[in-house]
Amino acid sequence: MGTGNHVILSEKFHYVALEKRIDKKGNRLDTILVLDAGNTRLKWGIAERHGWTSFGSVSNDRIGALRITQWKKLPRPNRVVGANVSGEAGRSRIETQIAHWHIKAEWLSVTQEACGVKNNYHVPRALGVDRWAALIAIRQRQLAQTDAPLPYLIVTSGTTITVNALTADGVFLGGAILPGVSSMRYVLSTNTSALTLNLPVGSYHEYPLSTEDAIYSGSVDAIVGMIRAWRERLAVSHELSAHEIPVVITGGDSDFLMPYLPEPKQIIAHLVLEGVLKLALPEWANTAQNFSES
Repeated sequence: MGTGNHVILSEKFHYVALEKRIDKKGNRLDTILVLDAGNTRLKWGIAERHGWTSFGSVSNDRIGALRITQWKKLPRPNRVVGANVSGEAGRSRIETQIAHWHIKAEWLSVTQEACGVKNNYHVPRALGVDRWAALIAIRQRQLAQTDAPLPYLIVTSGTTITVNALTADGVFLGGAILPGVSSMRYVLSTNTSALTLNLPVGSYHEYPLSTEDAIYSGSVDAIVGMIRAWRERLAVSHELSAHEIPVVITGGDSDFLMPYLPEPKQIIAHLVLEGVLKLALPEWANTAQNFSES
């Protein structure tokens, strides 16, 4: 179901398995280009039934050259499915780059329930589709656990930081949004006369002794403090200790935040792409996780 190219996928949405895998021109018929169009970067992956075959990313200002650069030698996919939080302009740039394949991109929307996740947002569609996809991906990992599923704290890190709480039975309790480290630095530079972007990027110290280190350390402490607070909150609601709550982080700032996060913790680089693929093709049960670990 959907309007135009805007597709709403729910747990009942199902595509019939493809019987013919190669068309007359030699194009594979079970190849999907999966997109995660973020605020500053486009992440993409090629998925087939046995798993992911390639990944890539590009800054949003270079999307216009994808057809002649990263996507020049890609096999023609039979579908293009994506999550977009980059706005209409970003969506239009991407669609221009796939026009030569004569395929219309299917842009996913958020629903109240899908793939075992219940969305408790007051207005479900107002939840960011990238956050929704990350929740869907983690739910599949919960269900694959041999022991009783655990609640998860899911952190997306980039231009903004989001912290999202998922219960052991797949209920999205809610989440918080904070500017990312670069965004905090930009806000300070544009709203204070003494702090400018001309300052060097600082480093983390428990007791910073320079302005640049104070900005950097304060930003990290704010983000990590929020994550710790949410982990404690989620643990209390499940009558668990905080160290029993897994923290999963994804996004461009994952590597530098990782050392400051509490254990247990894990980076899953392509979490949003996993969730997009699961929403688009529920019957590809195991494909999303294959080869997607960081």
